[in-house]
Order: sequence, then structure tokens, then C-alpha cells
Amino acid sequence: MPNLSDVVHGTVVPEFRERLHRLFREELFAPHEGLTYQEKVRLTYDQMKLVNSEVPAEELTTDPHLLFALLEWTAVVSPSLFIAMVTHHATLASVRELSAGRDDVEDFVEDLEAMRATGSLLITELGYGNSHVSMRTRASLDPATGELVLHTPDPAARKFMPNVGADEVPKPATVAAQLNVGGADCGVFMVLVPLRGKDGLADGVTITPLPEMSLVPMDYAVISFDHVRVPLRNLLRDDATITEDGKFHDPLVNPDKRLVRSLTVAQSV
Repeated sequence: MPNLSDVVHGTVVPEFRERLHRLFREELFAPHEGLTYQEKVRLTYDQMKLVNSEVPAEELTTDPHLLFALLEWTAVVSPSLFIAMVTHHATLASVRELSAGRDDVEDFVEDLEAMRATGSLLITELGYGNSHVSMRTRASLDPATGELVLHTPDPAARKFMPNVGADEVPKPATVAAQLNVGGADCGVFMVLVPLRGKDGLADGVTITPLPEMSLVPMDYAVISFDHVRVPLRNLLRDDATITEDGKFHDPLVNPDKRLVRSLTVAQSV
């Protein structure tokens, strides 16, 4: 028969439980009355940074039970904080998973771990809901420059509704897109796209804020890409390869299998 403390707090080690007690007693987590919608959003991001300073991301990756415990507590403190934390850590997990064995995206990983930027997942498209088989966003290899060019072909293909609308928050996103190499579709891959940095929106990125949502306030938005260029290294290609002369090879062979593999992002969530 479990004791009441374990039922309420879970069986996470007492030392970590005490850290959570201390963390969520901080003034930043006290009730805040009379805030505007944008102030509520800003508060959530400030809370995320405080959480990460006290419970660093690299510590959580070594023990999922600690991450689960932390997320359980954030869900009680603030549903908005919970959603933002889940999305951030799922983004970080997907970057690690789909770039395993590489070190050329370490700058993204380090920024996410230190929460100098907060991660976002751009999978669902406005006109297709959860039908990821119908992914319309394209990432085409430009053979002249070796860059990937992301493009939203029509309004229905806009990405919907991640929390990326806040102007002052750097946002690297993992974007699900149909990869095209040499005129041939190669399946859906995840691409790292810095939507917004210190200097504002990246060229070609349009972010349209959605109406305010009172129950779970966050900076939800719709996103489109107008021939946005990113380096080829931003392709989270897993074990697929693209040679210098533009030859594509994927051990999975079947685009359906590649879609399932790329959507390990959703499994992380």
C-alpha cells in the first residue's frame, strides 16, 4: 500500500522533490493578478528560464523520470508553462535523436539546453489537420548553393498553431517538410529553421498571431515560408545522406517509413 506522500508527489527521489518544492516557491510562480495577455505570455517564458536555471536540461535527459516529475509539477502550477516546457524538451529530444552521431548542429542543441532559445515543433498544417501524409511544406535542395529552400505552396499548407508569436523570444523550430532533391520527392524530414533571432524574423518567414486564448494563454500563431534558405546541415537527415554532387540515399527506402521515423518528434511529445 503506497503512502499518501507518494500518491500526491510521486516516487521521485526525495532530494529532487525538495528541489522542486524550493523552485516553485519562488516569487515568479506566485499568483499574478491583472496581467495583460502579452504579460502572461512573457511571464511563462521567464518561468521557463528560471526552471531551466534550477533544473538544467542536460540533467533531465539522463533520467526521464526527473523530466516527468518536473512536467507534472509545472502542469499544476500553470498549463501554459506545461505546454511550453513539453514542446521545448520534445524539440530538443528530436534534434538529438535525428542528428545522432553529428556535431554540426551542436550550436542549436547548446542554445536549447541553455534556453537561450526555446524550441518549437512545426508539423500540423492549417488545411490538413493531423493528416501528415498530405504534408505540403517543401524543402528543396538548391544544387547551385547547396542550401535548402523552404516554401509554403499555398495558404492551406501554413503551419498551425505553435507558440512562436512572441516578438522578443528567439525561436529555432523543427519544421516537417517534404524533401525534394534533384526534382524528386524523398519523403518528409525535419528541418531546423531559426524563425526568429536577436535581429527579428528570418527573411521569408511570416508569423501571424492567432486570437487570444484565455484558458491557456500562449503566443499561438500560423507560420508560412517564402523561399526561406537554410544551410544543408540544418536537415535532420537521420541516417539518410546527400552527396556533394546531389545524390540522395535513404536506407529506409520507403517514404512512408521515413515519415514515421521523422514523426519520432510527435512520439517525444
